[in-house]
Amino acid sequence: GVGGLGTHVSVALVRLGIRKMYIVDMDTVDDHNLNRQVLFGKQHVDKSKVFSAKEELERLHNLRTDIVALEMDILKEWQRVVEMSRDADVIFCMADPSQYLDVAVQSLALQRKRCFIMGGTFGSSYT
Repeated sequence: GVGGLGTHVSVALVRLGIRKMYIVDMDTVDDHNLNRQVLFGKQHVDKSKVFSAKEELERLHNLRTDIVALEMDILKEWQRVVEMSRDADVIFCMADPSQYLDVAVQSLALQRKRCFIMGGTFGSSYT
């Protein structure tokens, strides 16, 4: 995901000059995202997160990374994720955890024997 944490990670990776990066998200930019999602400005509100992120990464930070932007639901198009993972050295999951996504991506990384880095917003309850 290219939200609060994913935008920061994608900027860092592109600045490091990694060879290729897939960014995947199915959401659009909302005005309440602007305080924490560093790649987006007012002009991106109501637009695709992945295509806006790619545009800003290319414009501001990229010197050599091949950025592939995919607007899709990871679980519904899981086979595409499996295919992309074949060439990955590291698998990052910066999407907010769901009941199935965490386990699915972790299992894929284990199966592929890839380094796996996960981050996102974890739910909390206060009483």
